[in-house]
Amino acid sequence: MKTTTYSSTGRLLALGCVLAPVALAPTLARAQTTPVMGSALAPLRPPSVPLVTHDPYFSVWSNSNKLYSDDTRHWTGREHRLNAMVRVDGQTFRLMGREPEESASLPQTNLLVLPTRTIYTFANEKVQVQLVFLTPAIPSDIEVLSRPVTYLTYLVRSLDGRTHNIQFYSDAGADITVNNADRQEVTWERASAGNLTALRMGSVAQPVLAKRGDDLRIDWGHLYL
Repeated sequence: MKTTTYSSTGRLLALGCVLAPVALAPTLARAQTTPVMGSALAPLRPPSVPLVTHDPYFSVWSNSNKLYSDDTRHWTGREHRLNAMVRVDGQTFRLMGREPEESASLPQTNLLVLPTRTIYTFANEKVQVQLVFLTPAIPSDIEVLSRPVTYLTYLVRSLDGRTHNIQFYSDAGADITVNNADRQEVTWERASAGNLTALRMGSVAQPVLAKRGDDLRIDWGHLYL
């Protein structure tokens, strides 16, 4: 059967970082390589699946068996919402997050958790879609390790041998940028650096290191998407 593969990569830059071009071609190439299913690797289903993981202040996880069954969350349990959808030949499917509820989900068929990547696979009779979350936490390269950057790569493969019209959508909730979404105001704007264009969000107050304790989320710095 003839198959066609499409790919696209997005960049999620963590709070507190500076927007800048990141040269990680070899790392991205590894992230875009589809692992062989059914290999010698034993399946790992952690209690909470890592999506964006940099430090206790800034991390996003999925606590549900299906990526689209619940909102993504901070390790403390608060909502840190990431959403993703795919449109196949005009029909929209949810991949990540439970909103919009009126949209059907593309059935999740596999989950693979690796040291620097989390790979979700979805499929119907037309296409197979993979979401690859890559956080290049490479101990041998301190410069790369210190960058609070996570890459989200979409991989699409036609399963019926036909050409399909594919569109992707992803967003990040403003609750990722504050400790308490009910009490703190958020501001956003467009940002650019060279050929890069991004959306920048952050708290209005920017209270740098003003809190202490365990049940806390970062509320200073800016998130770039």
